[in-house]
Amino acid sequence: MKMKNEIDKLEEKYINSFKIQTKYLKDSYDTYLNETDLEWWKFNEDSKELTVSIINRLKAYYNHGNDIKDLLDKNKLAPASDFFVEQVAFFVKLYLSKVNPGLVVCSERTVSLDKGYIIPDISIWNDKDELVSIIECKTQLGFNRKNWYDDFISREKKIPNTKCFYMVMTNNNWDGLADKVGEDYKKTKQFFCLLKDNKWPNEEGAIESIDDTIEGLLLSLKKLKKCKERDDRLVEMYKCFATEKEKREKKYLKLKTYYLGKKYKVQIDRWGRIKFQDEWYSTPNLLYNKGVKLFANPDLKGTSGKNSLSQFYYKEVKLNDDIDTWEDLKSKIDFK
Repeated sequence: MKMKNEIDKLEEKYINSFKIQTKYLKDSYDTYLNETDLEWWKFNEDSKELTVSIINRLKAYYNHGNDIKDLLDKNKLAPASDFFVEQVAFFVKLYLSKVNPGLVVCSERTVSLDKGYIIPDISIWNDKDELVSIIECKTQLGFNRKNWYDDFISREKKIPNTKCFYMVMTNNNWDGLADKVGEDYKKTKQFFCLLKDNKWPNEEGAIESIDDTIEGLLLSLKKLKKCKERDDRLVEMYKCFATEKEKREKKYLKLKTYYLGKKYKVQIDRWGRIKFQDEWYSTPNLLYNKGVKLFANPDLKGTSGKNSLSQFYYKEVKLNDDIDTWEDLKSKIDFK
């Protein structure tokens, strides 16, 4: 037992370092999200401050990987592809929260097709849970440098009415987008390569070698159709009442509502969108007036406001608009 306790002490700092990294990433996200004076999201086509931030993050990641490689005498550096996707998703999610907050940004979310499925690196969904854009991210084109464009076009054809983008970190180990797309590929604002001159983020002169920018990608995403903003109360409702299993498996929170004494089942997803009879609604008011009310009485015309959360029941417990009391309500619920 003494040996076990001593080993635990040796491991403690290293294991906690992962928790600290997660905390710092969340702190960084919240800082961007809550920043109002700087208005960092109001940039133009010549801006590259966010791109510099991504390159600096990648530089730190690659330097960290090289240190581990030297320490353990590894022959290869750990792949940075997932980290690159995370950094692009980080800024896409933040930016859209400012310019089009009704959109939902996901990473590695499965897209079901008529035949089969695809799993884009980053996908963007509207307030009706419809796919509106995907972003494929590559650190470099590597072994697929001859076929990547054909693969991209093939995928694009499978998802019509969806804006598709391609983001590459460096032009190292390939001949460039121009060979496949044409010399004017930048005019399409669909393909982006952050670093030219065969540069890697942790090499000297990387910042000076920035070619395309994530700002360019974000400005293209800004053109996506505006969606209704989400109701933050519903997001908090999901967080409070969904079970840990439902959260882990990203399942819906199942609720009930009533109209003229008749019970109707509705569902809330983790982004605060309401699903009823295979239709999506962004607020309780729209659900009541455009969904339940008209479904129950198709001849009914006109609307009346009903945006209160008190129309919802969870396991026969009536909810309310006072978020501070939800934990007390939760204690009355049998989760068996």
